[in-house]
Amino acid sequence: RSYNRSSLYFLELLGISVAGSRLDVPPTIFTSVGTVIDSGTSITYLPPLAYTALSTKLRQSMADYPQAPAQEKFDTCYDMTGNGRIQLPEITLHFGCATDVSFNPLGIVLITKKNPYICCLGFAANKKSEDLTVIGIISSENSIFSMT
Repeated sequence: RSYNRSSLYFLELLGISVAGSRLDVPPTIFTSVGTVIDSGTSITYLPPLAYTALSTKLRQSMADYPQAPAQEKFDTCYDMTGNGRIQLPEITLHFGCATDVSFNPLGIVLITKKNPYICCLGFAANKKSEDLTVIGIISSENSIFSMT
C-alpha cells in the first residue's frame, strides 16, 4: 500500500491490551513509523511483531474454542459450530493523551463468507515492519472511546 502522508490522519498508538493484559511490545514499534486511521482500508494492519503478540494472546484467551484453518489473509480463525454465544476478550488500543479505544466484538472478528460458523481475528500483519500501522474502518466504526 502506498499513501500520500500529507492526506493522512496520524494517531499516537502506544500499545495494545487483550483481556486487560498489555502486550509486551515497545511503543516505538508503532511510533517510529506512525499509525493512521483510514476509512478506505477495511481491516487493521499492525507491525508483524505486534500482530504476532496480539494473535498469540487472543489464541490463549480463546483456548476453549476450536481453531479453524486460515482464511485468506487471516490466520487466527475459529470454528464456532455448535457454540451459541461467543465470549471474545476485549481488545484495547492505548493512545497518547491517555485515550483508550476498546473494540466491540464486530471490530475484533470477521465472519467468513464461505462458512458463517468460521470467524477470524479482523487484524492482519503488515508485510514489513517499516509499513504504517493502519486502523481500518471495521475496527474504528466498532469501537468505544474512553479518556482515562
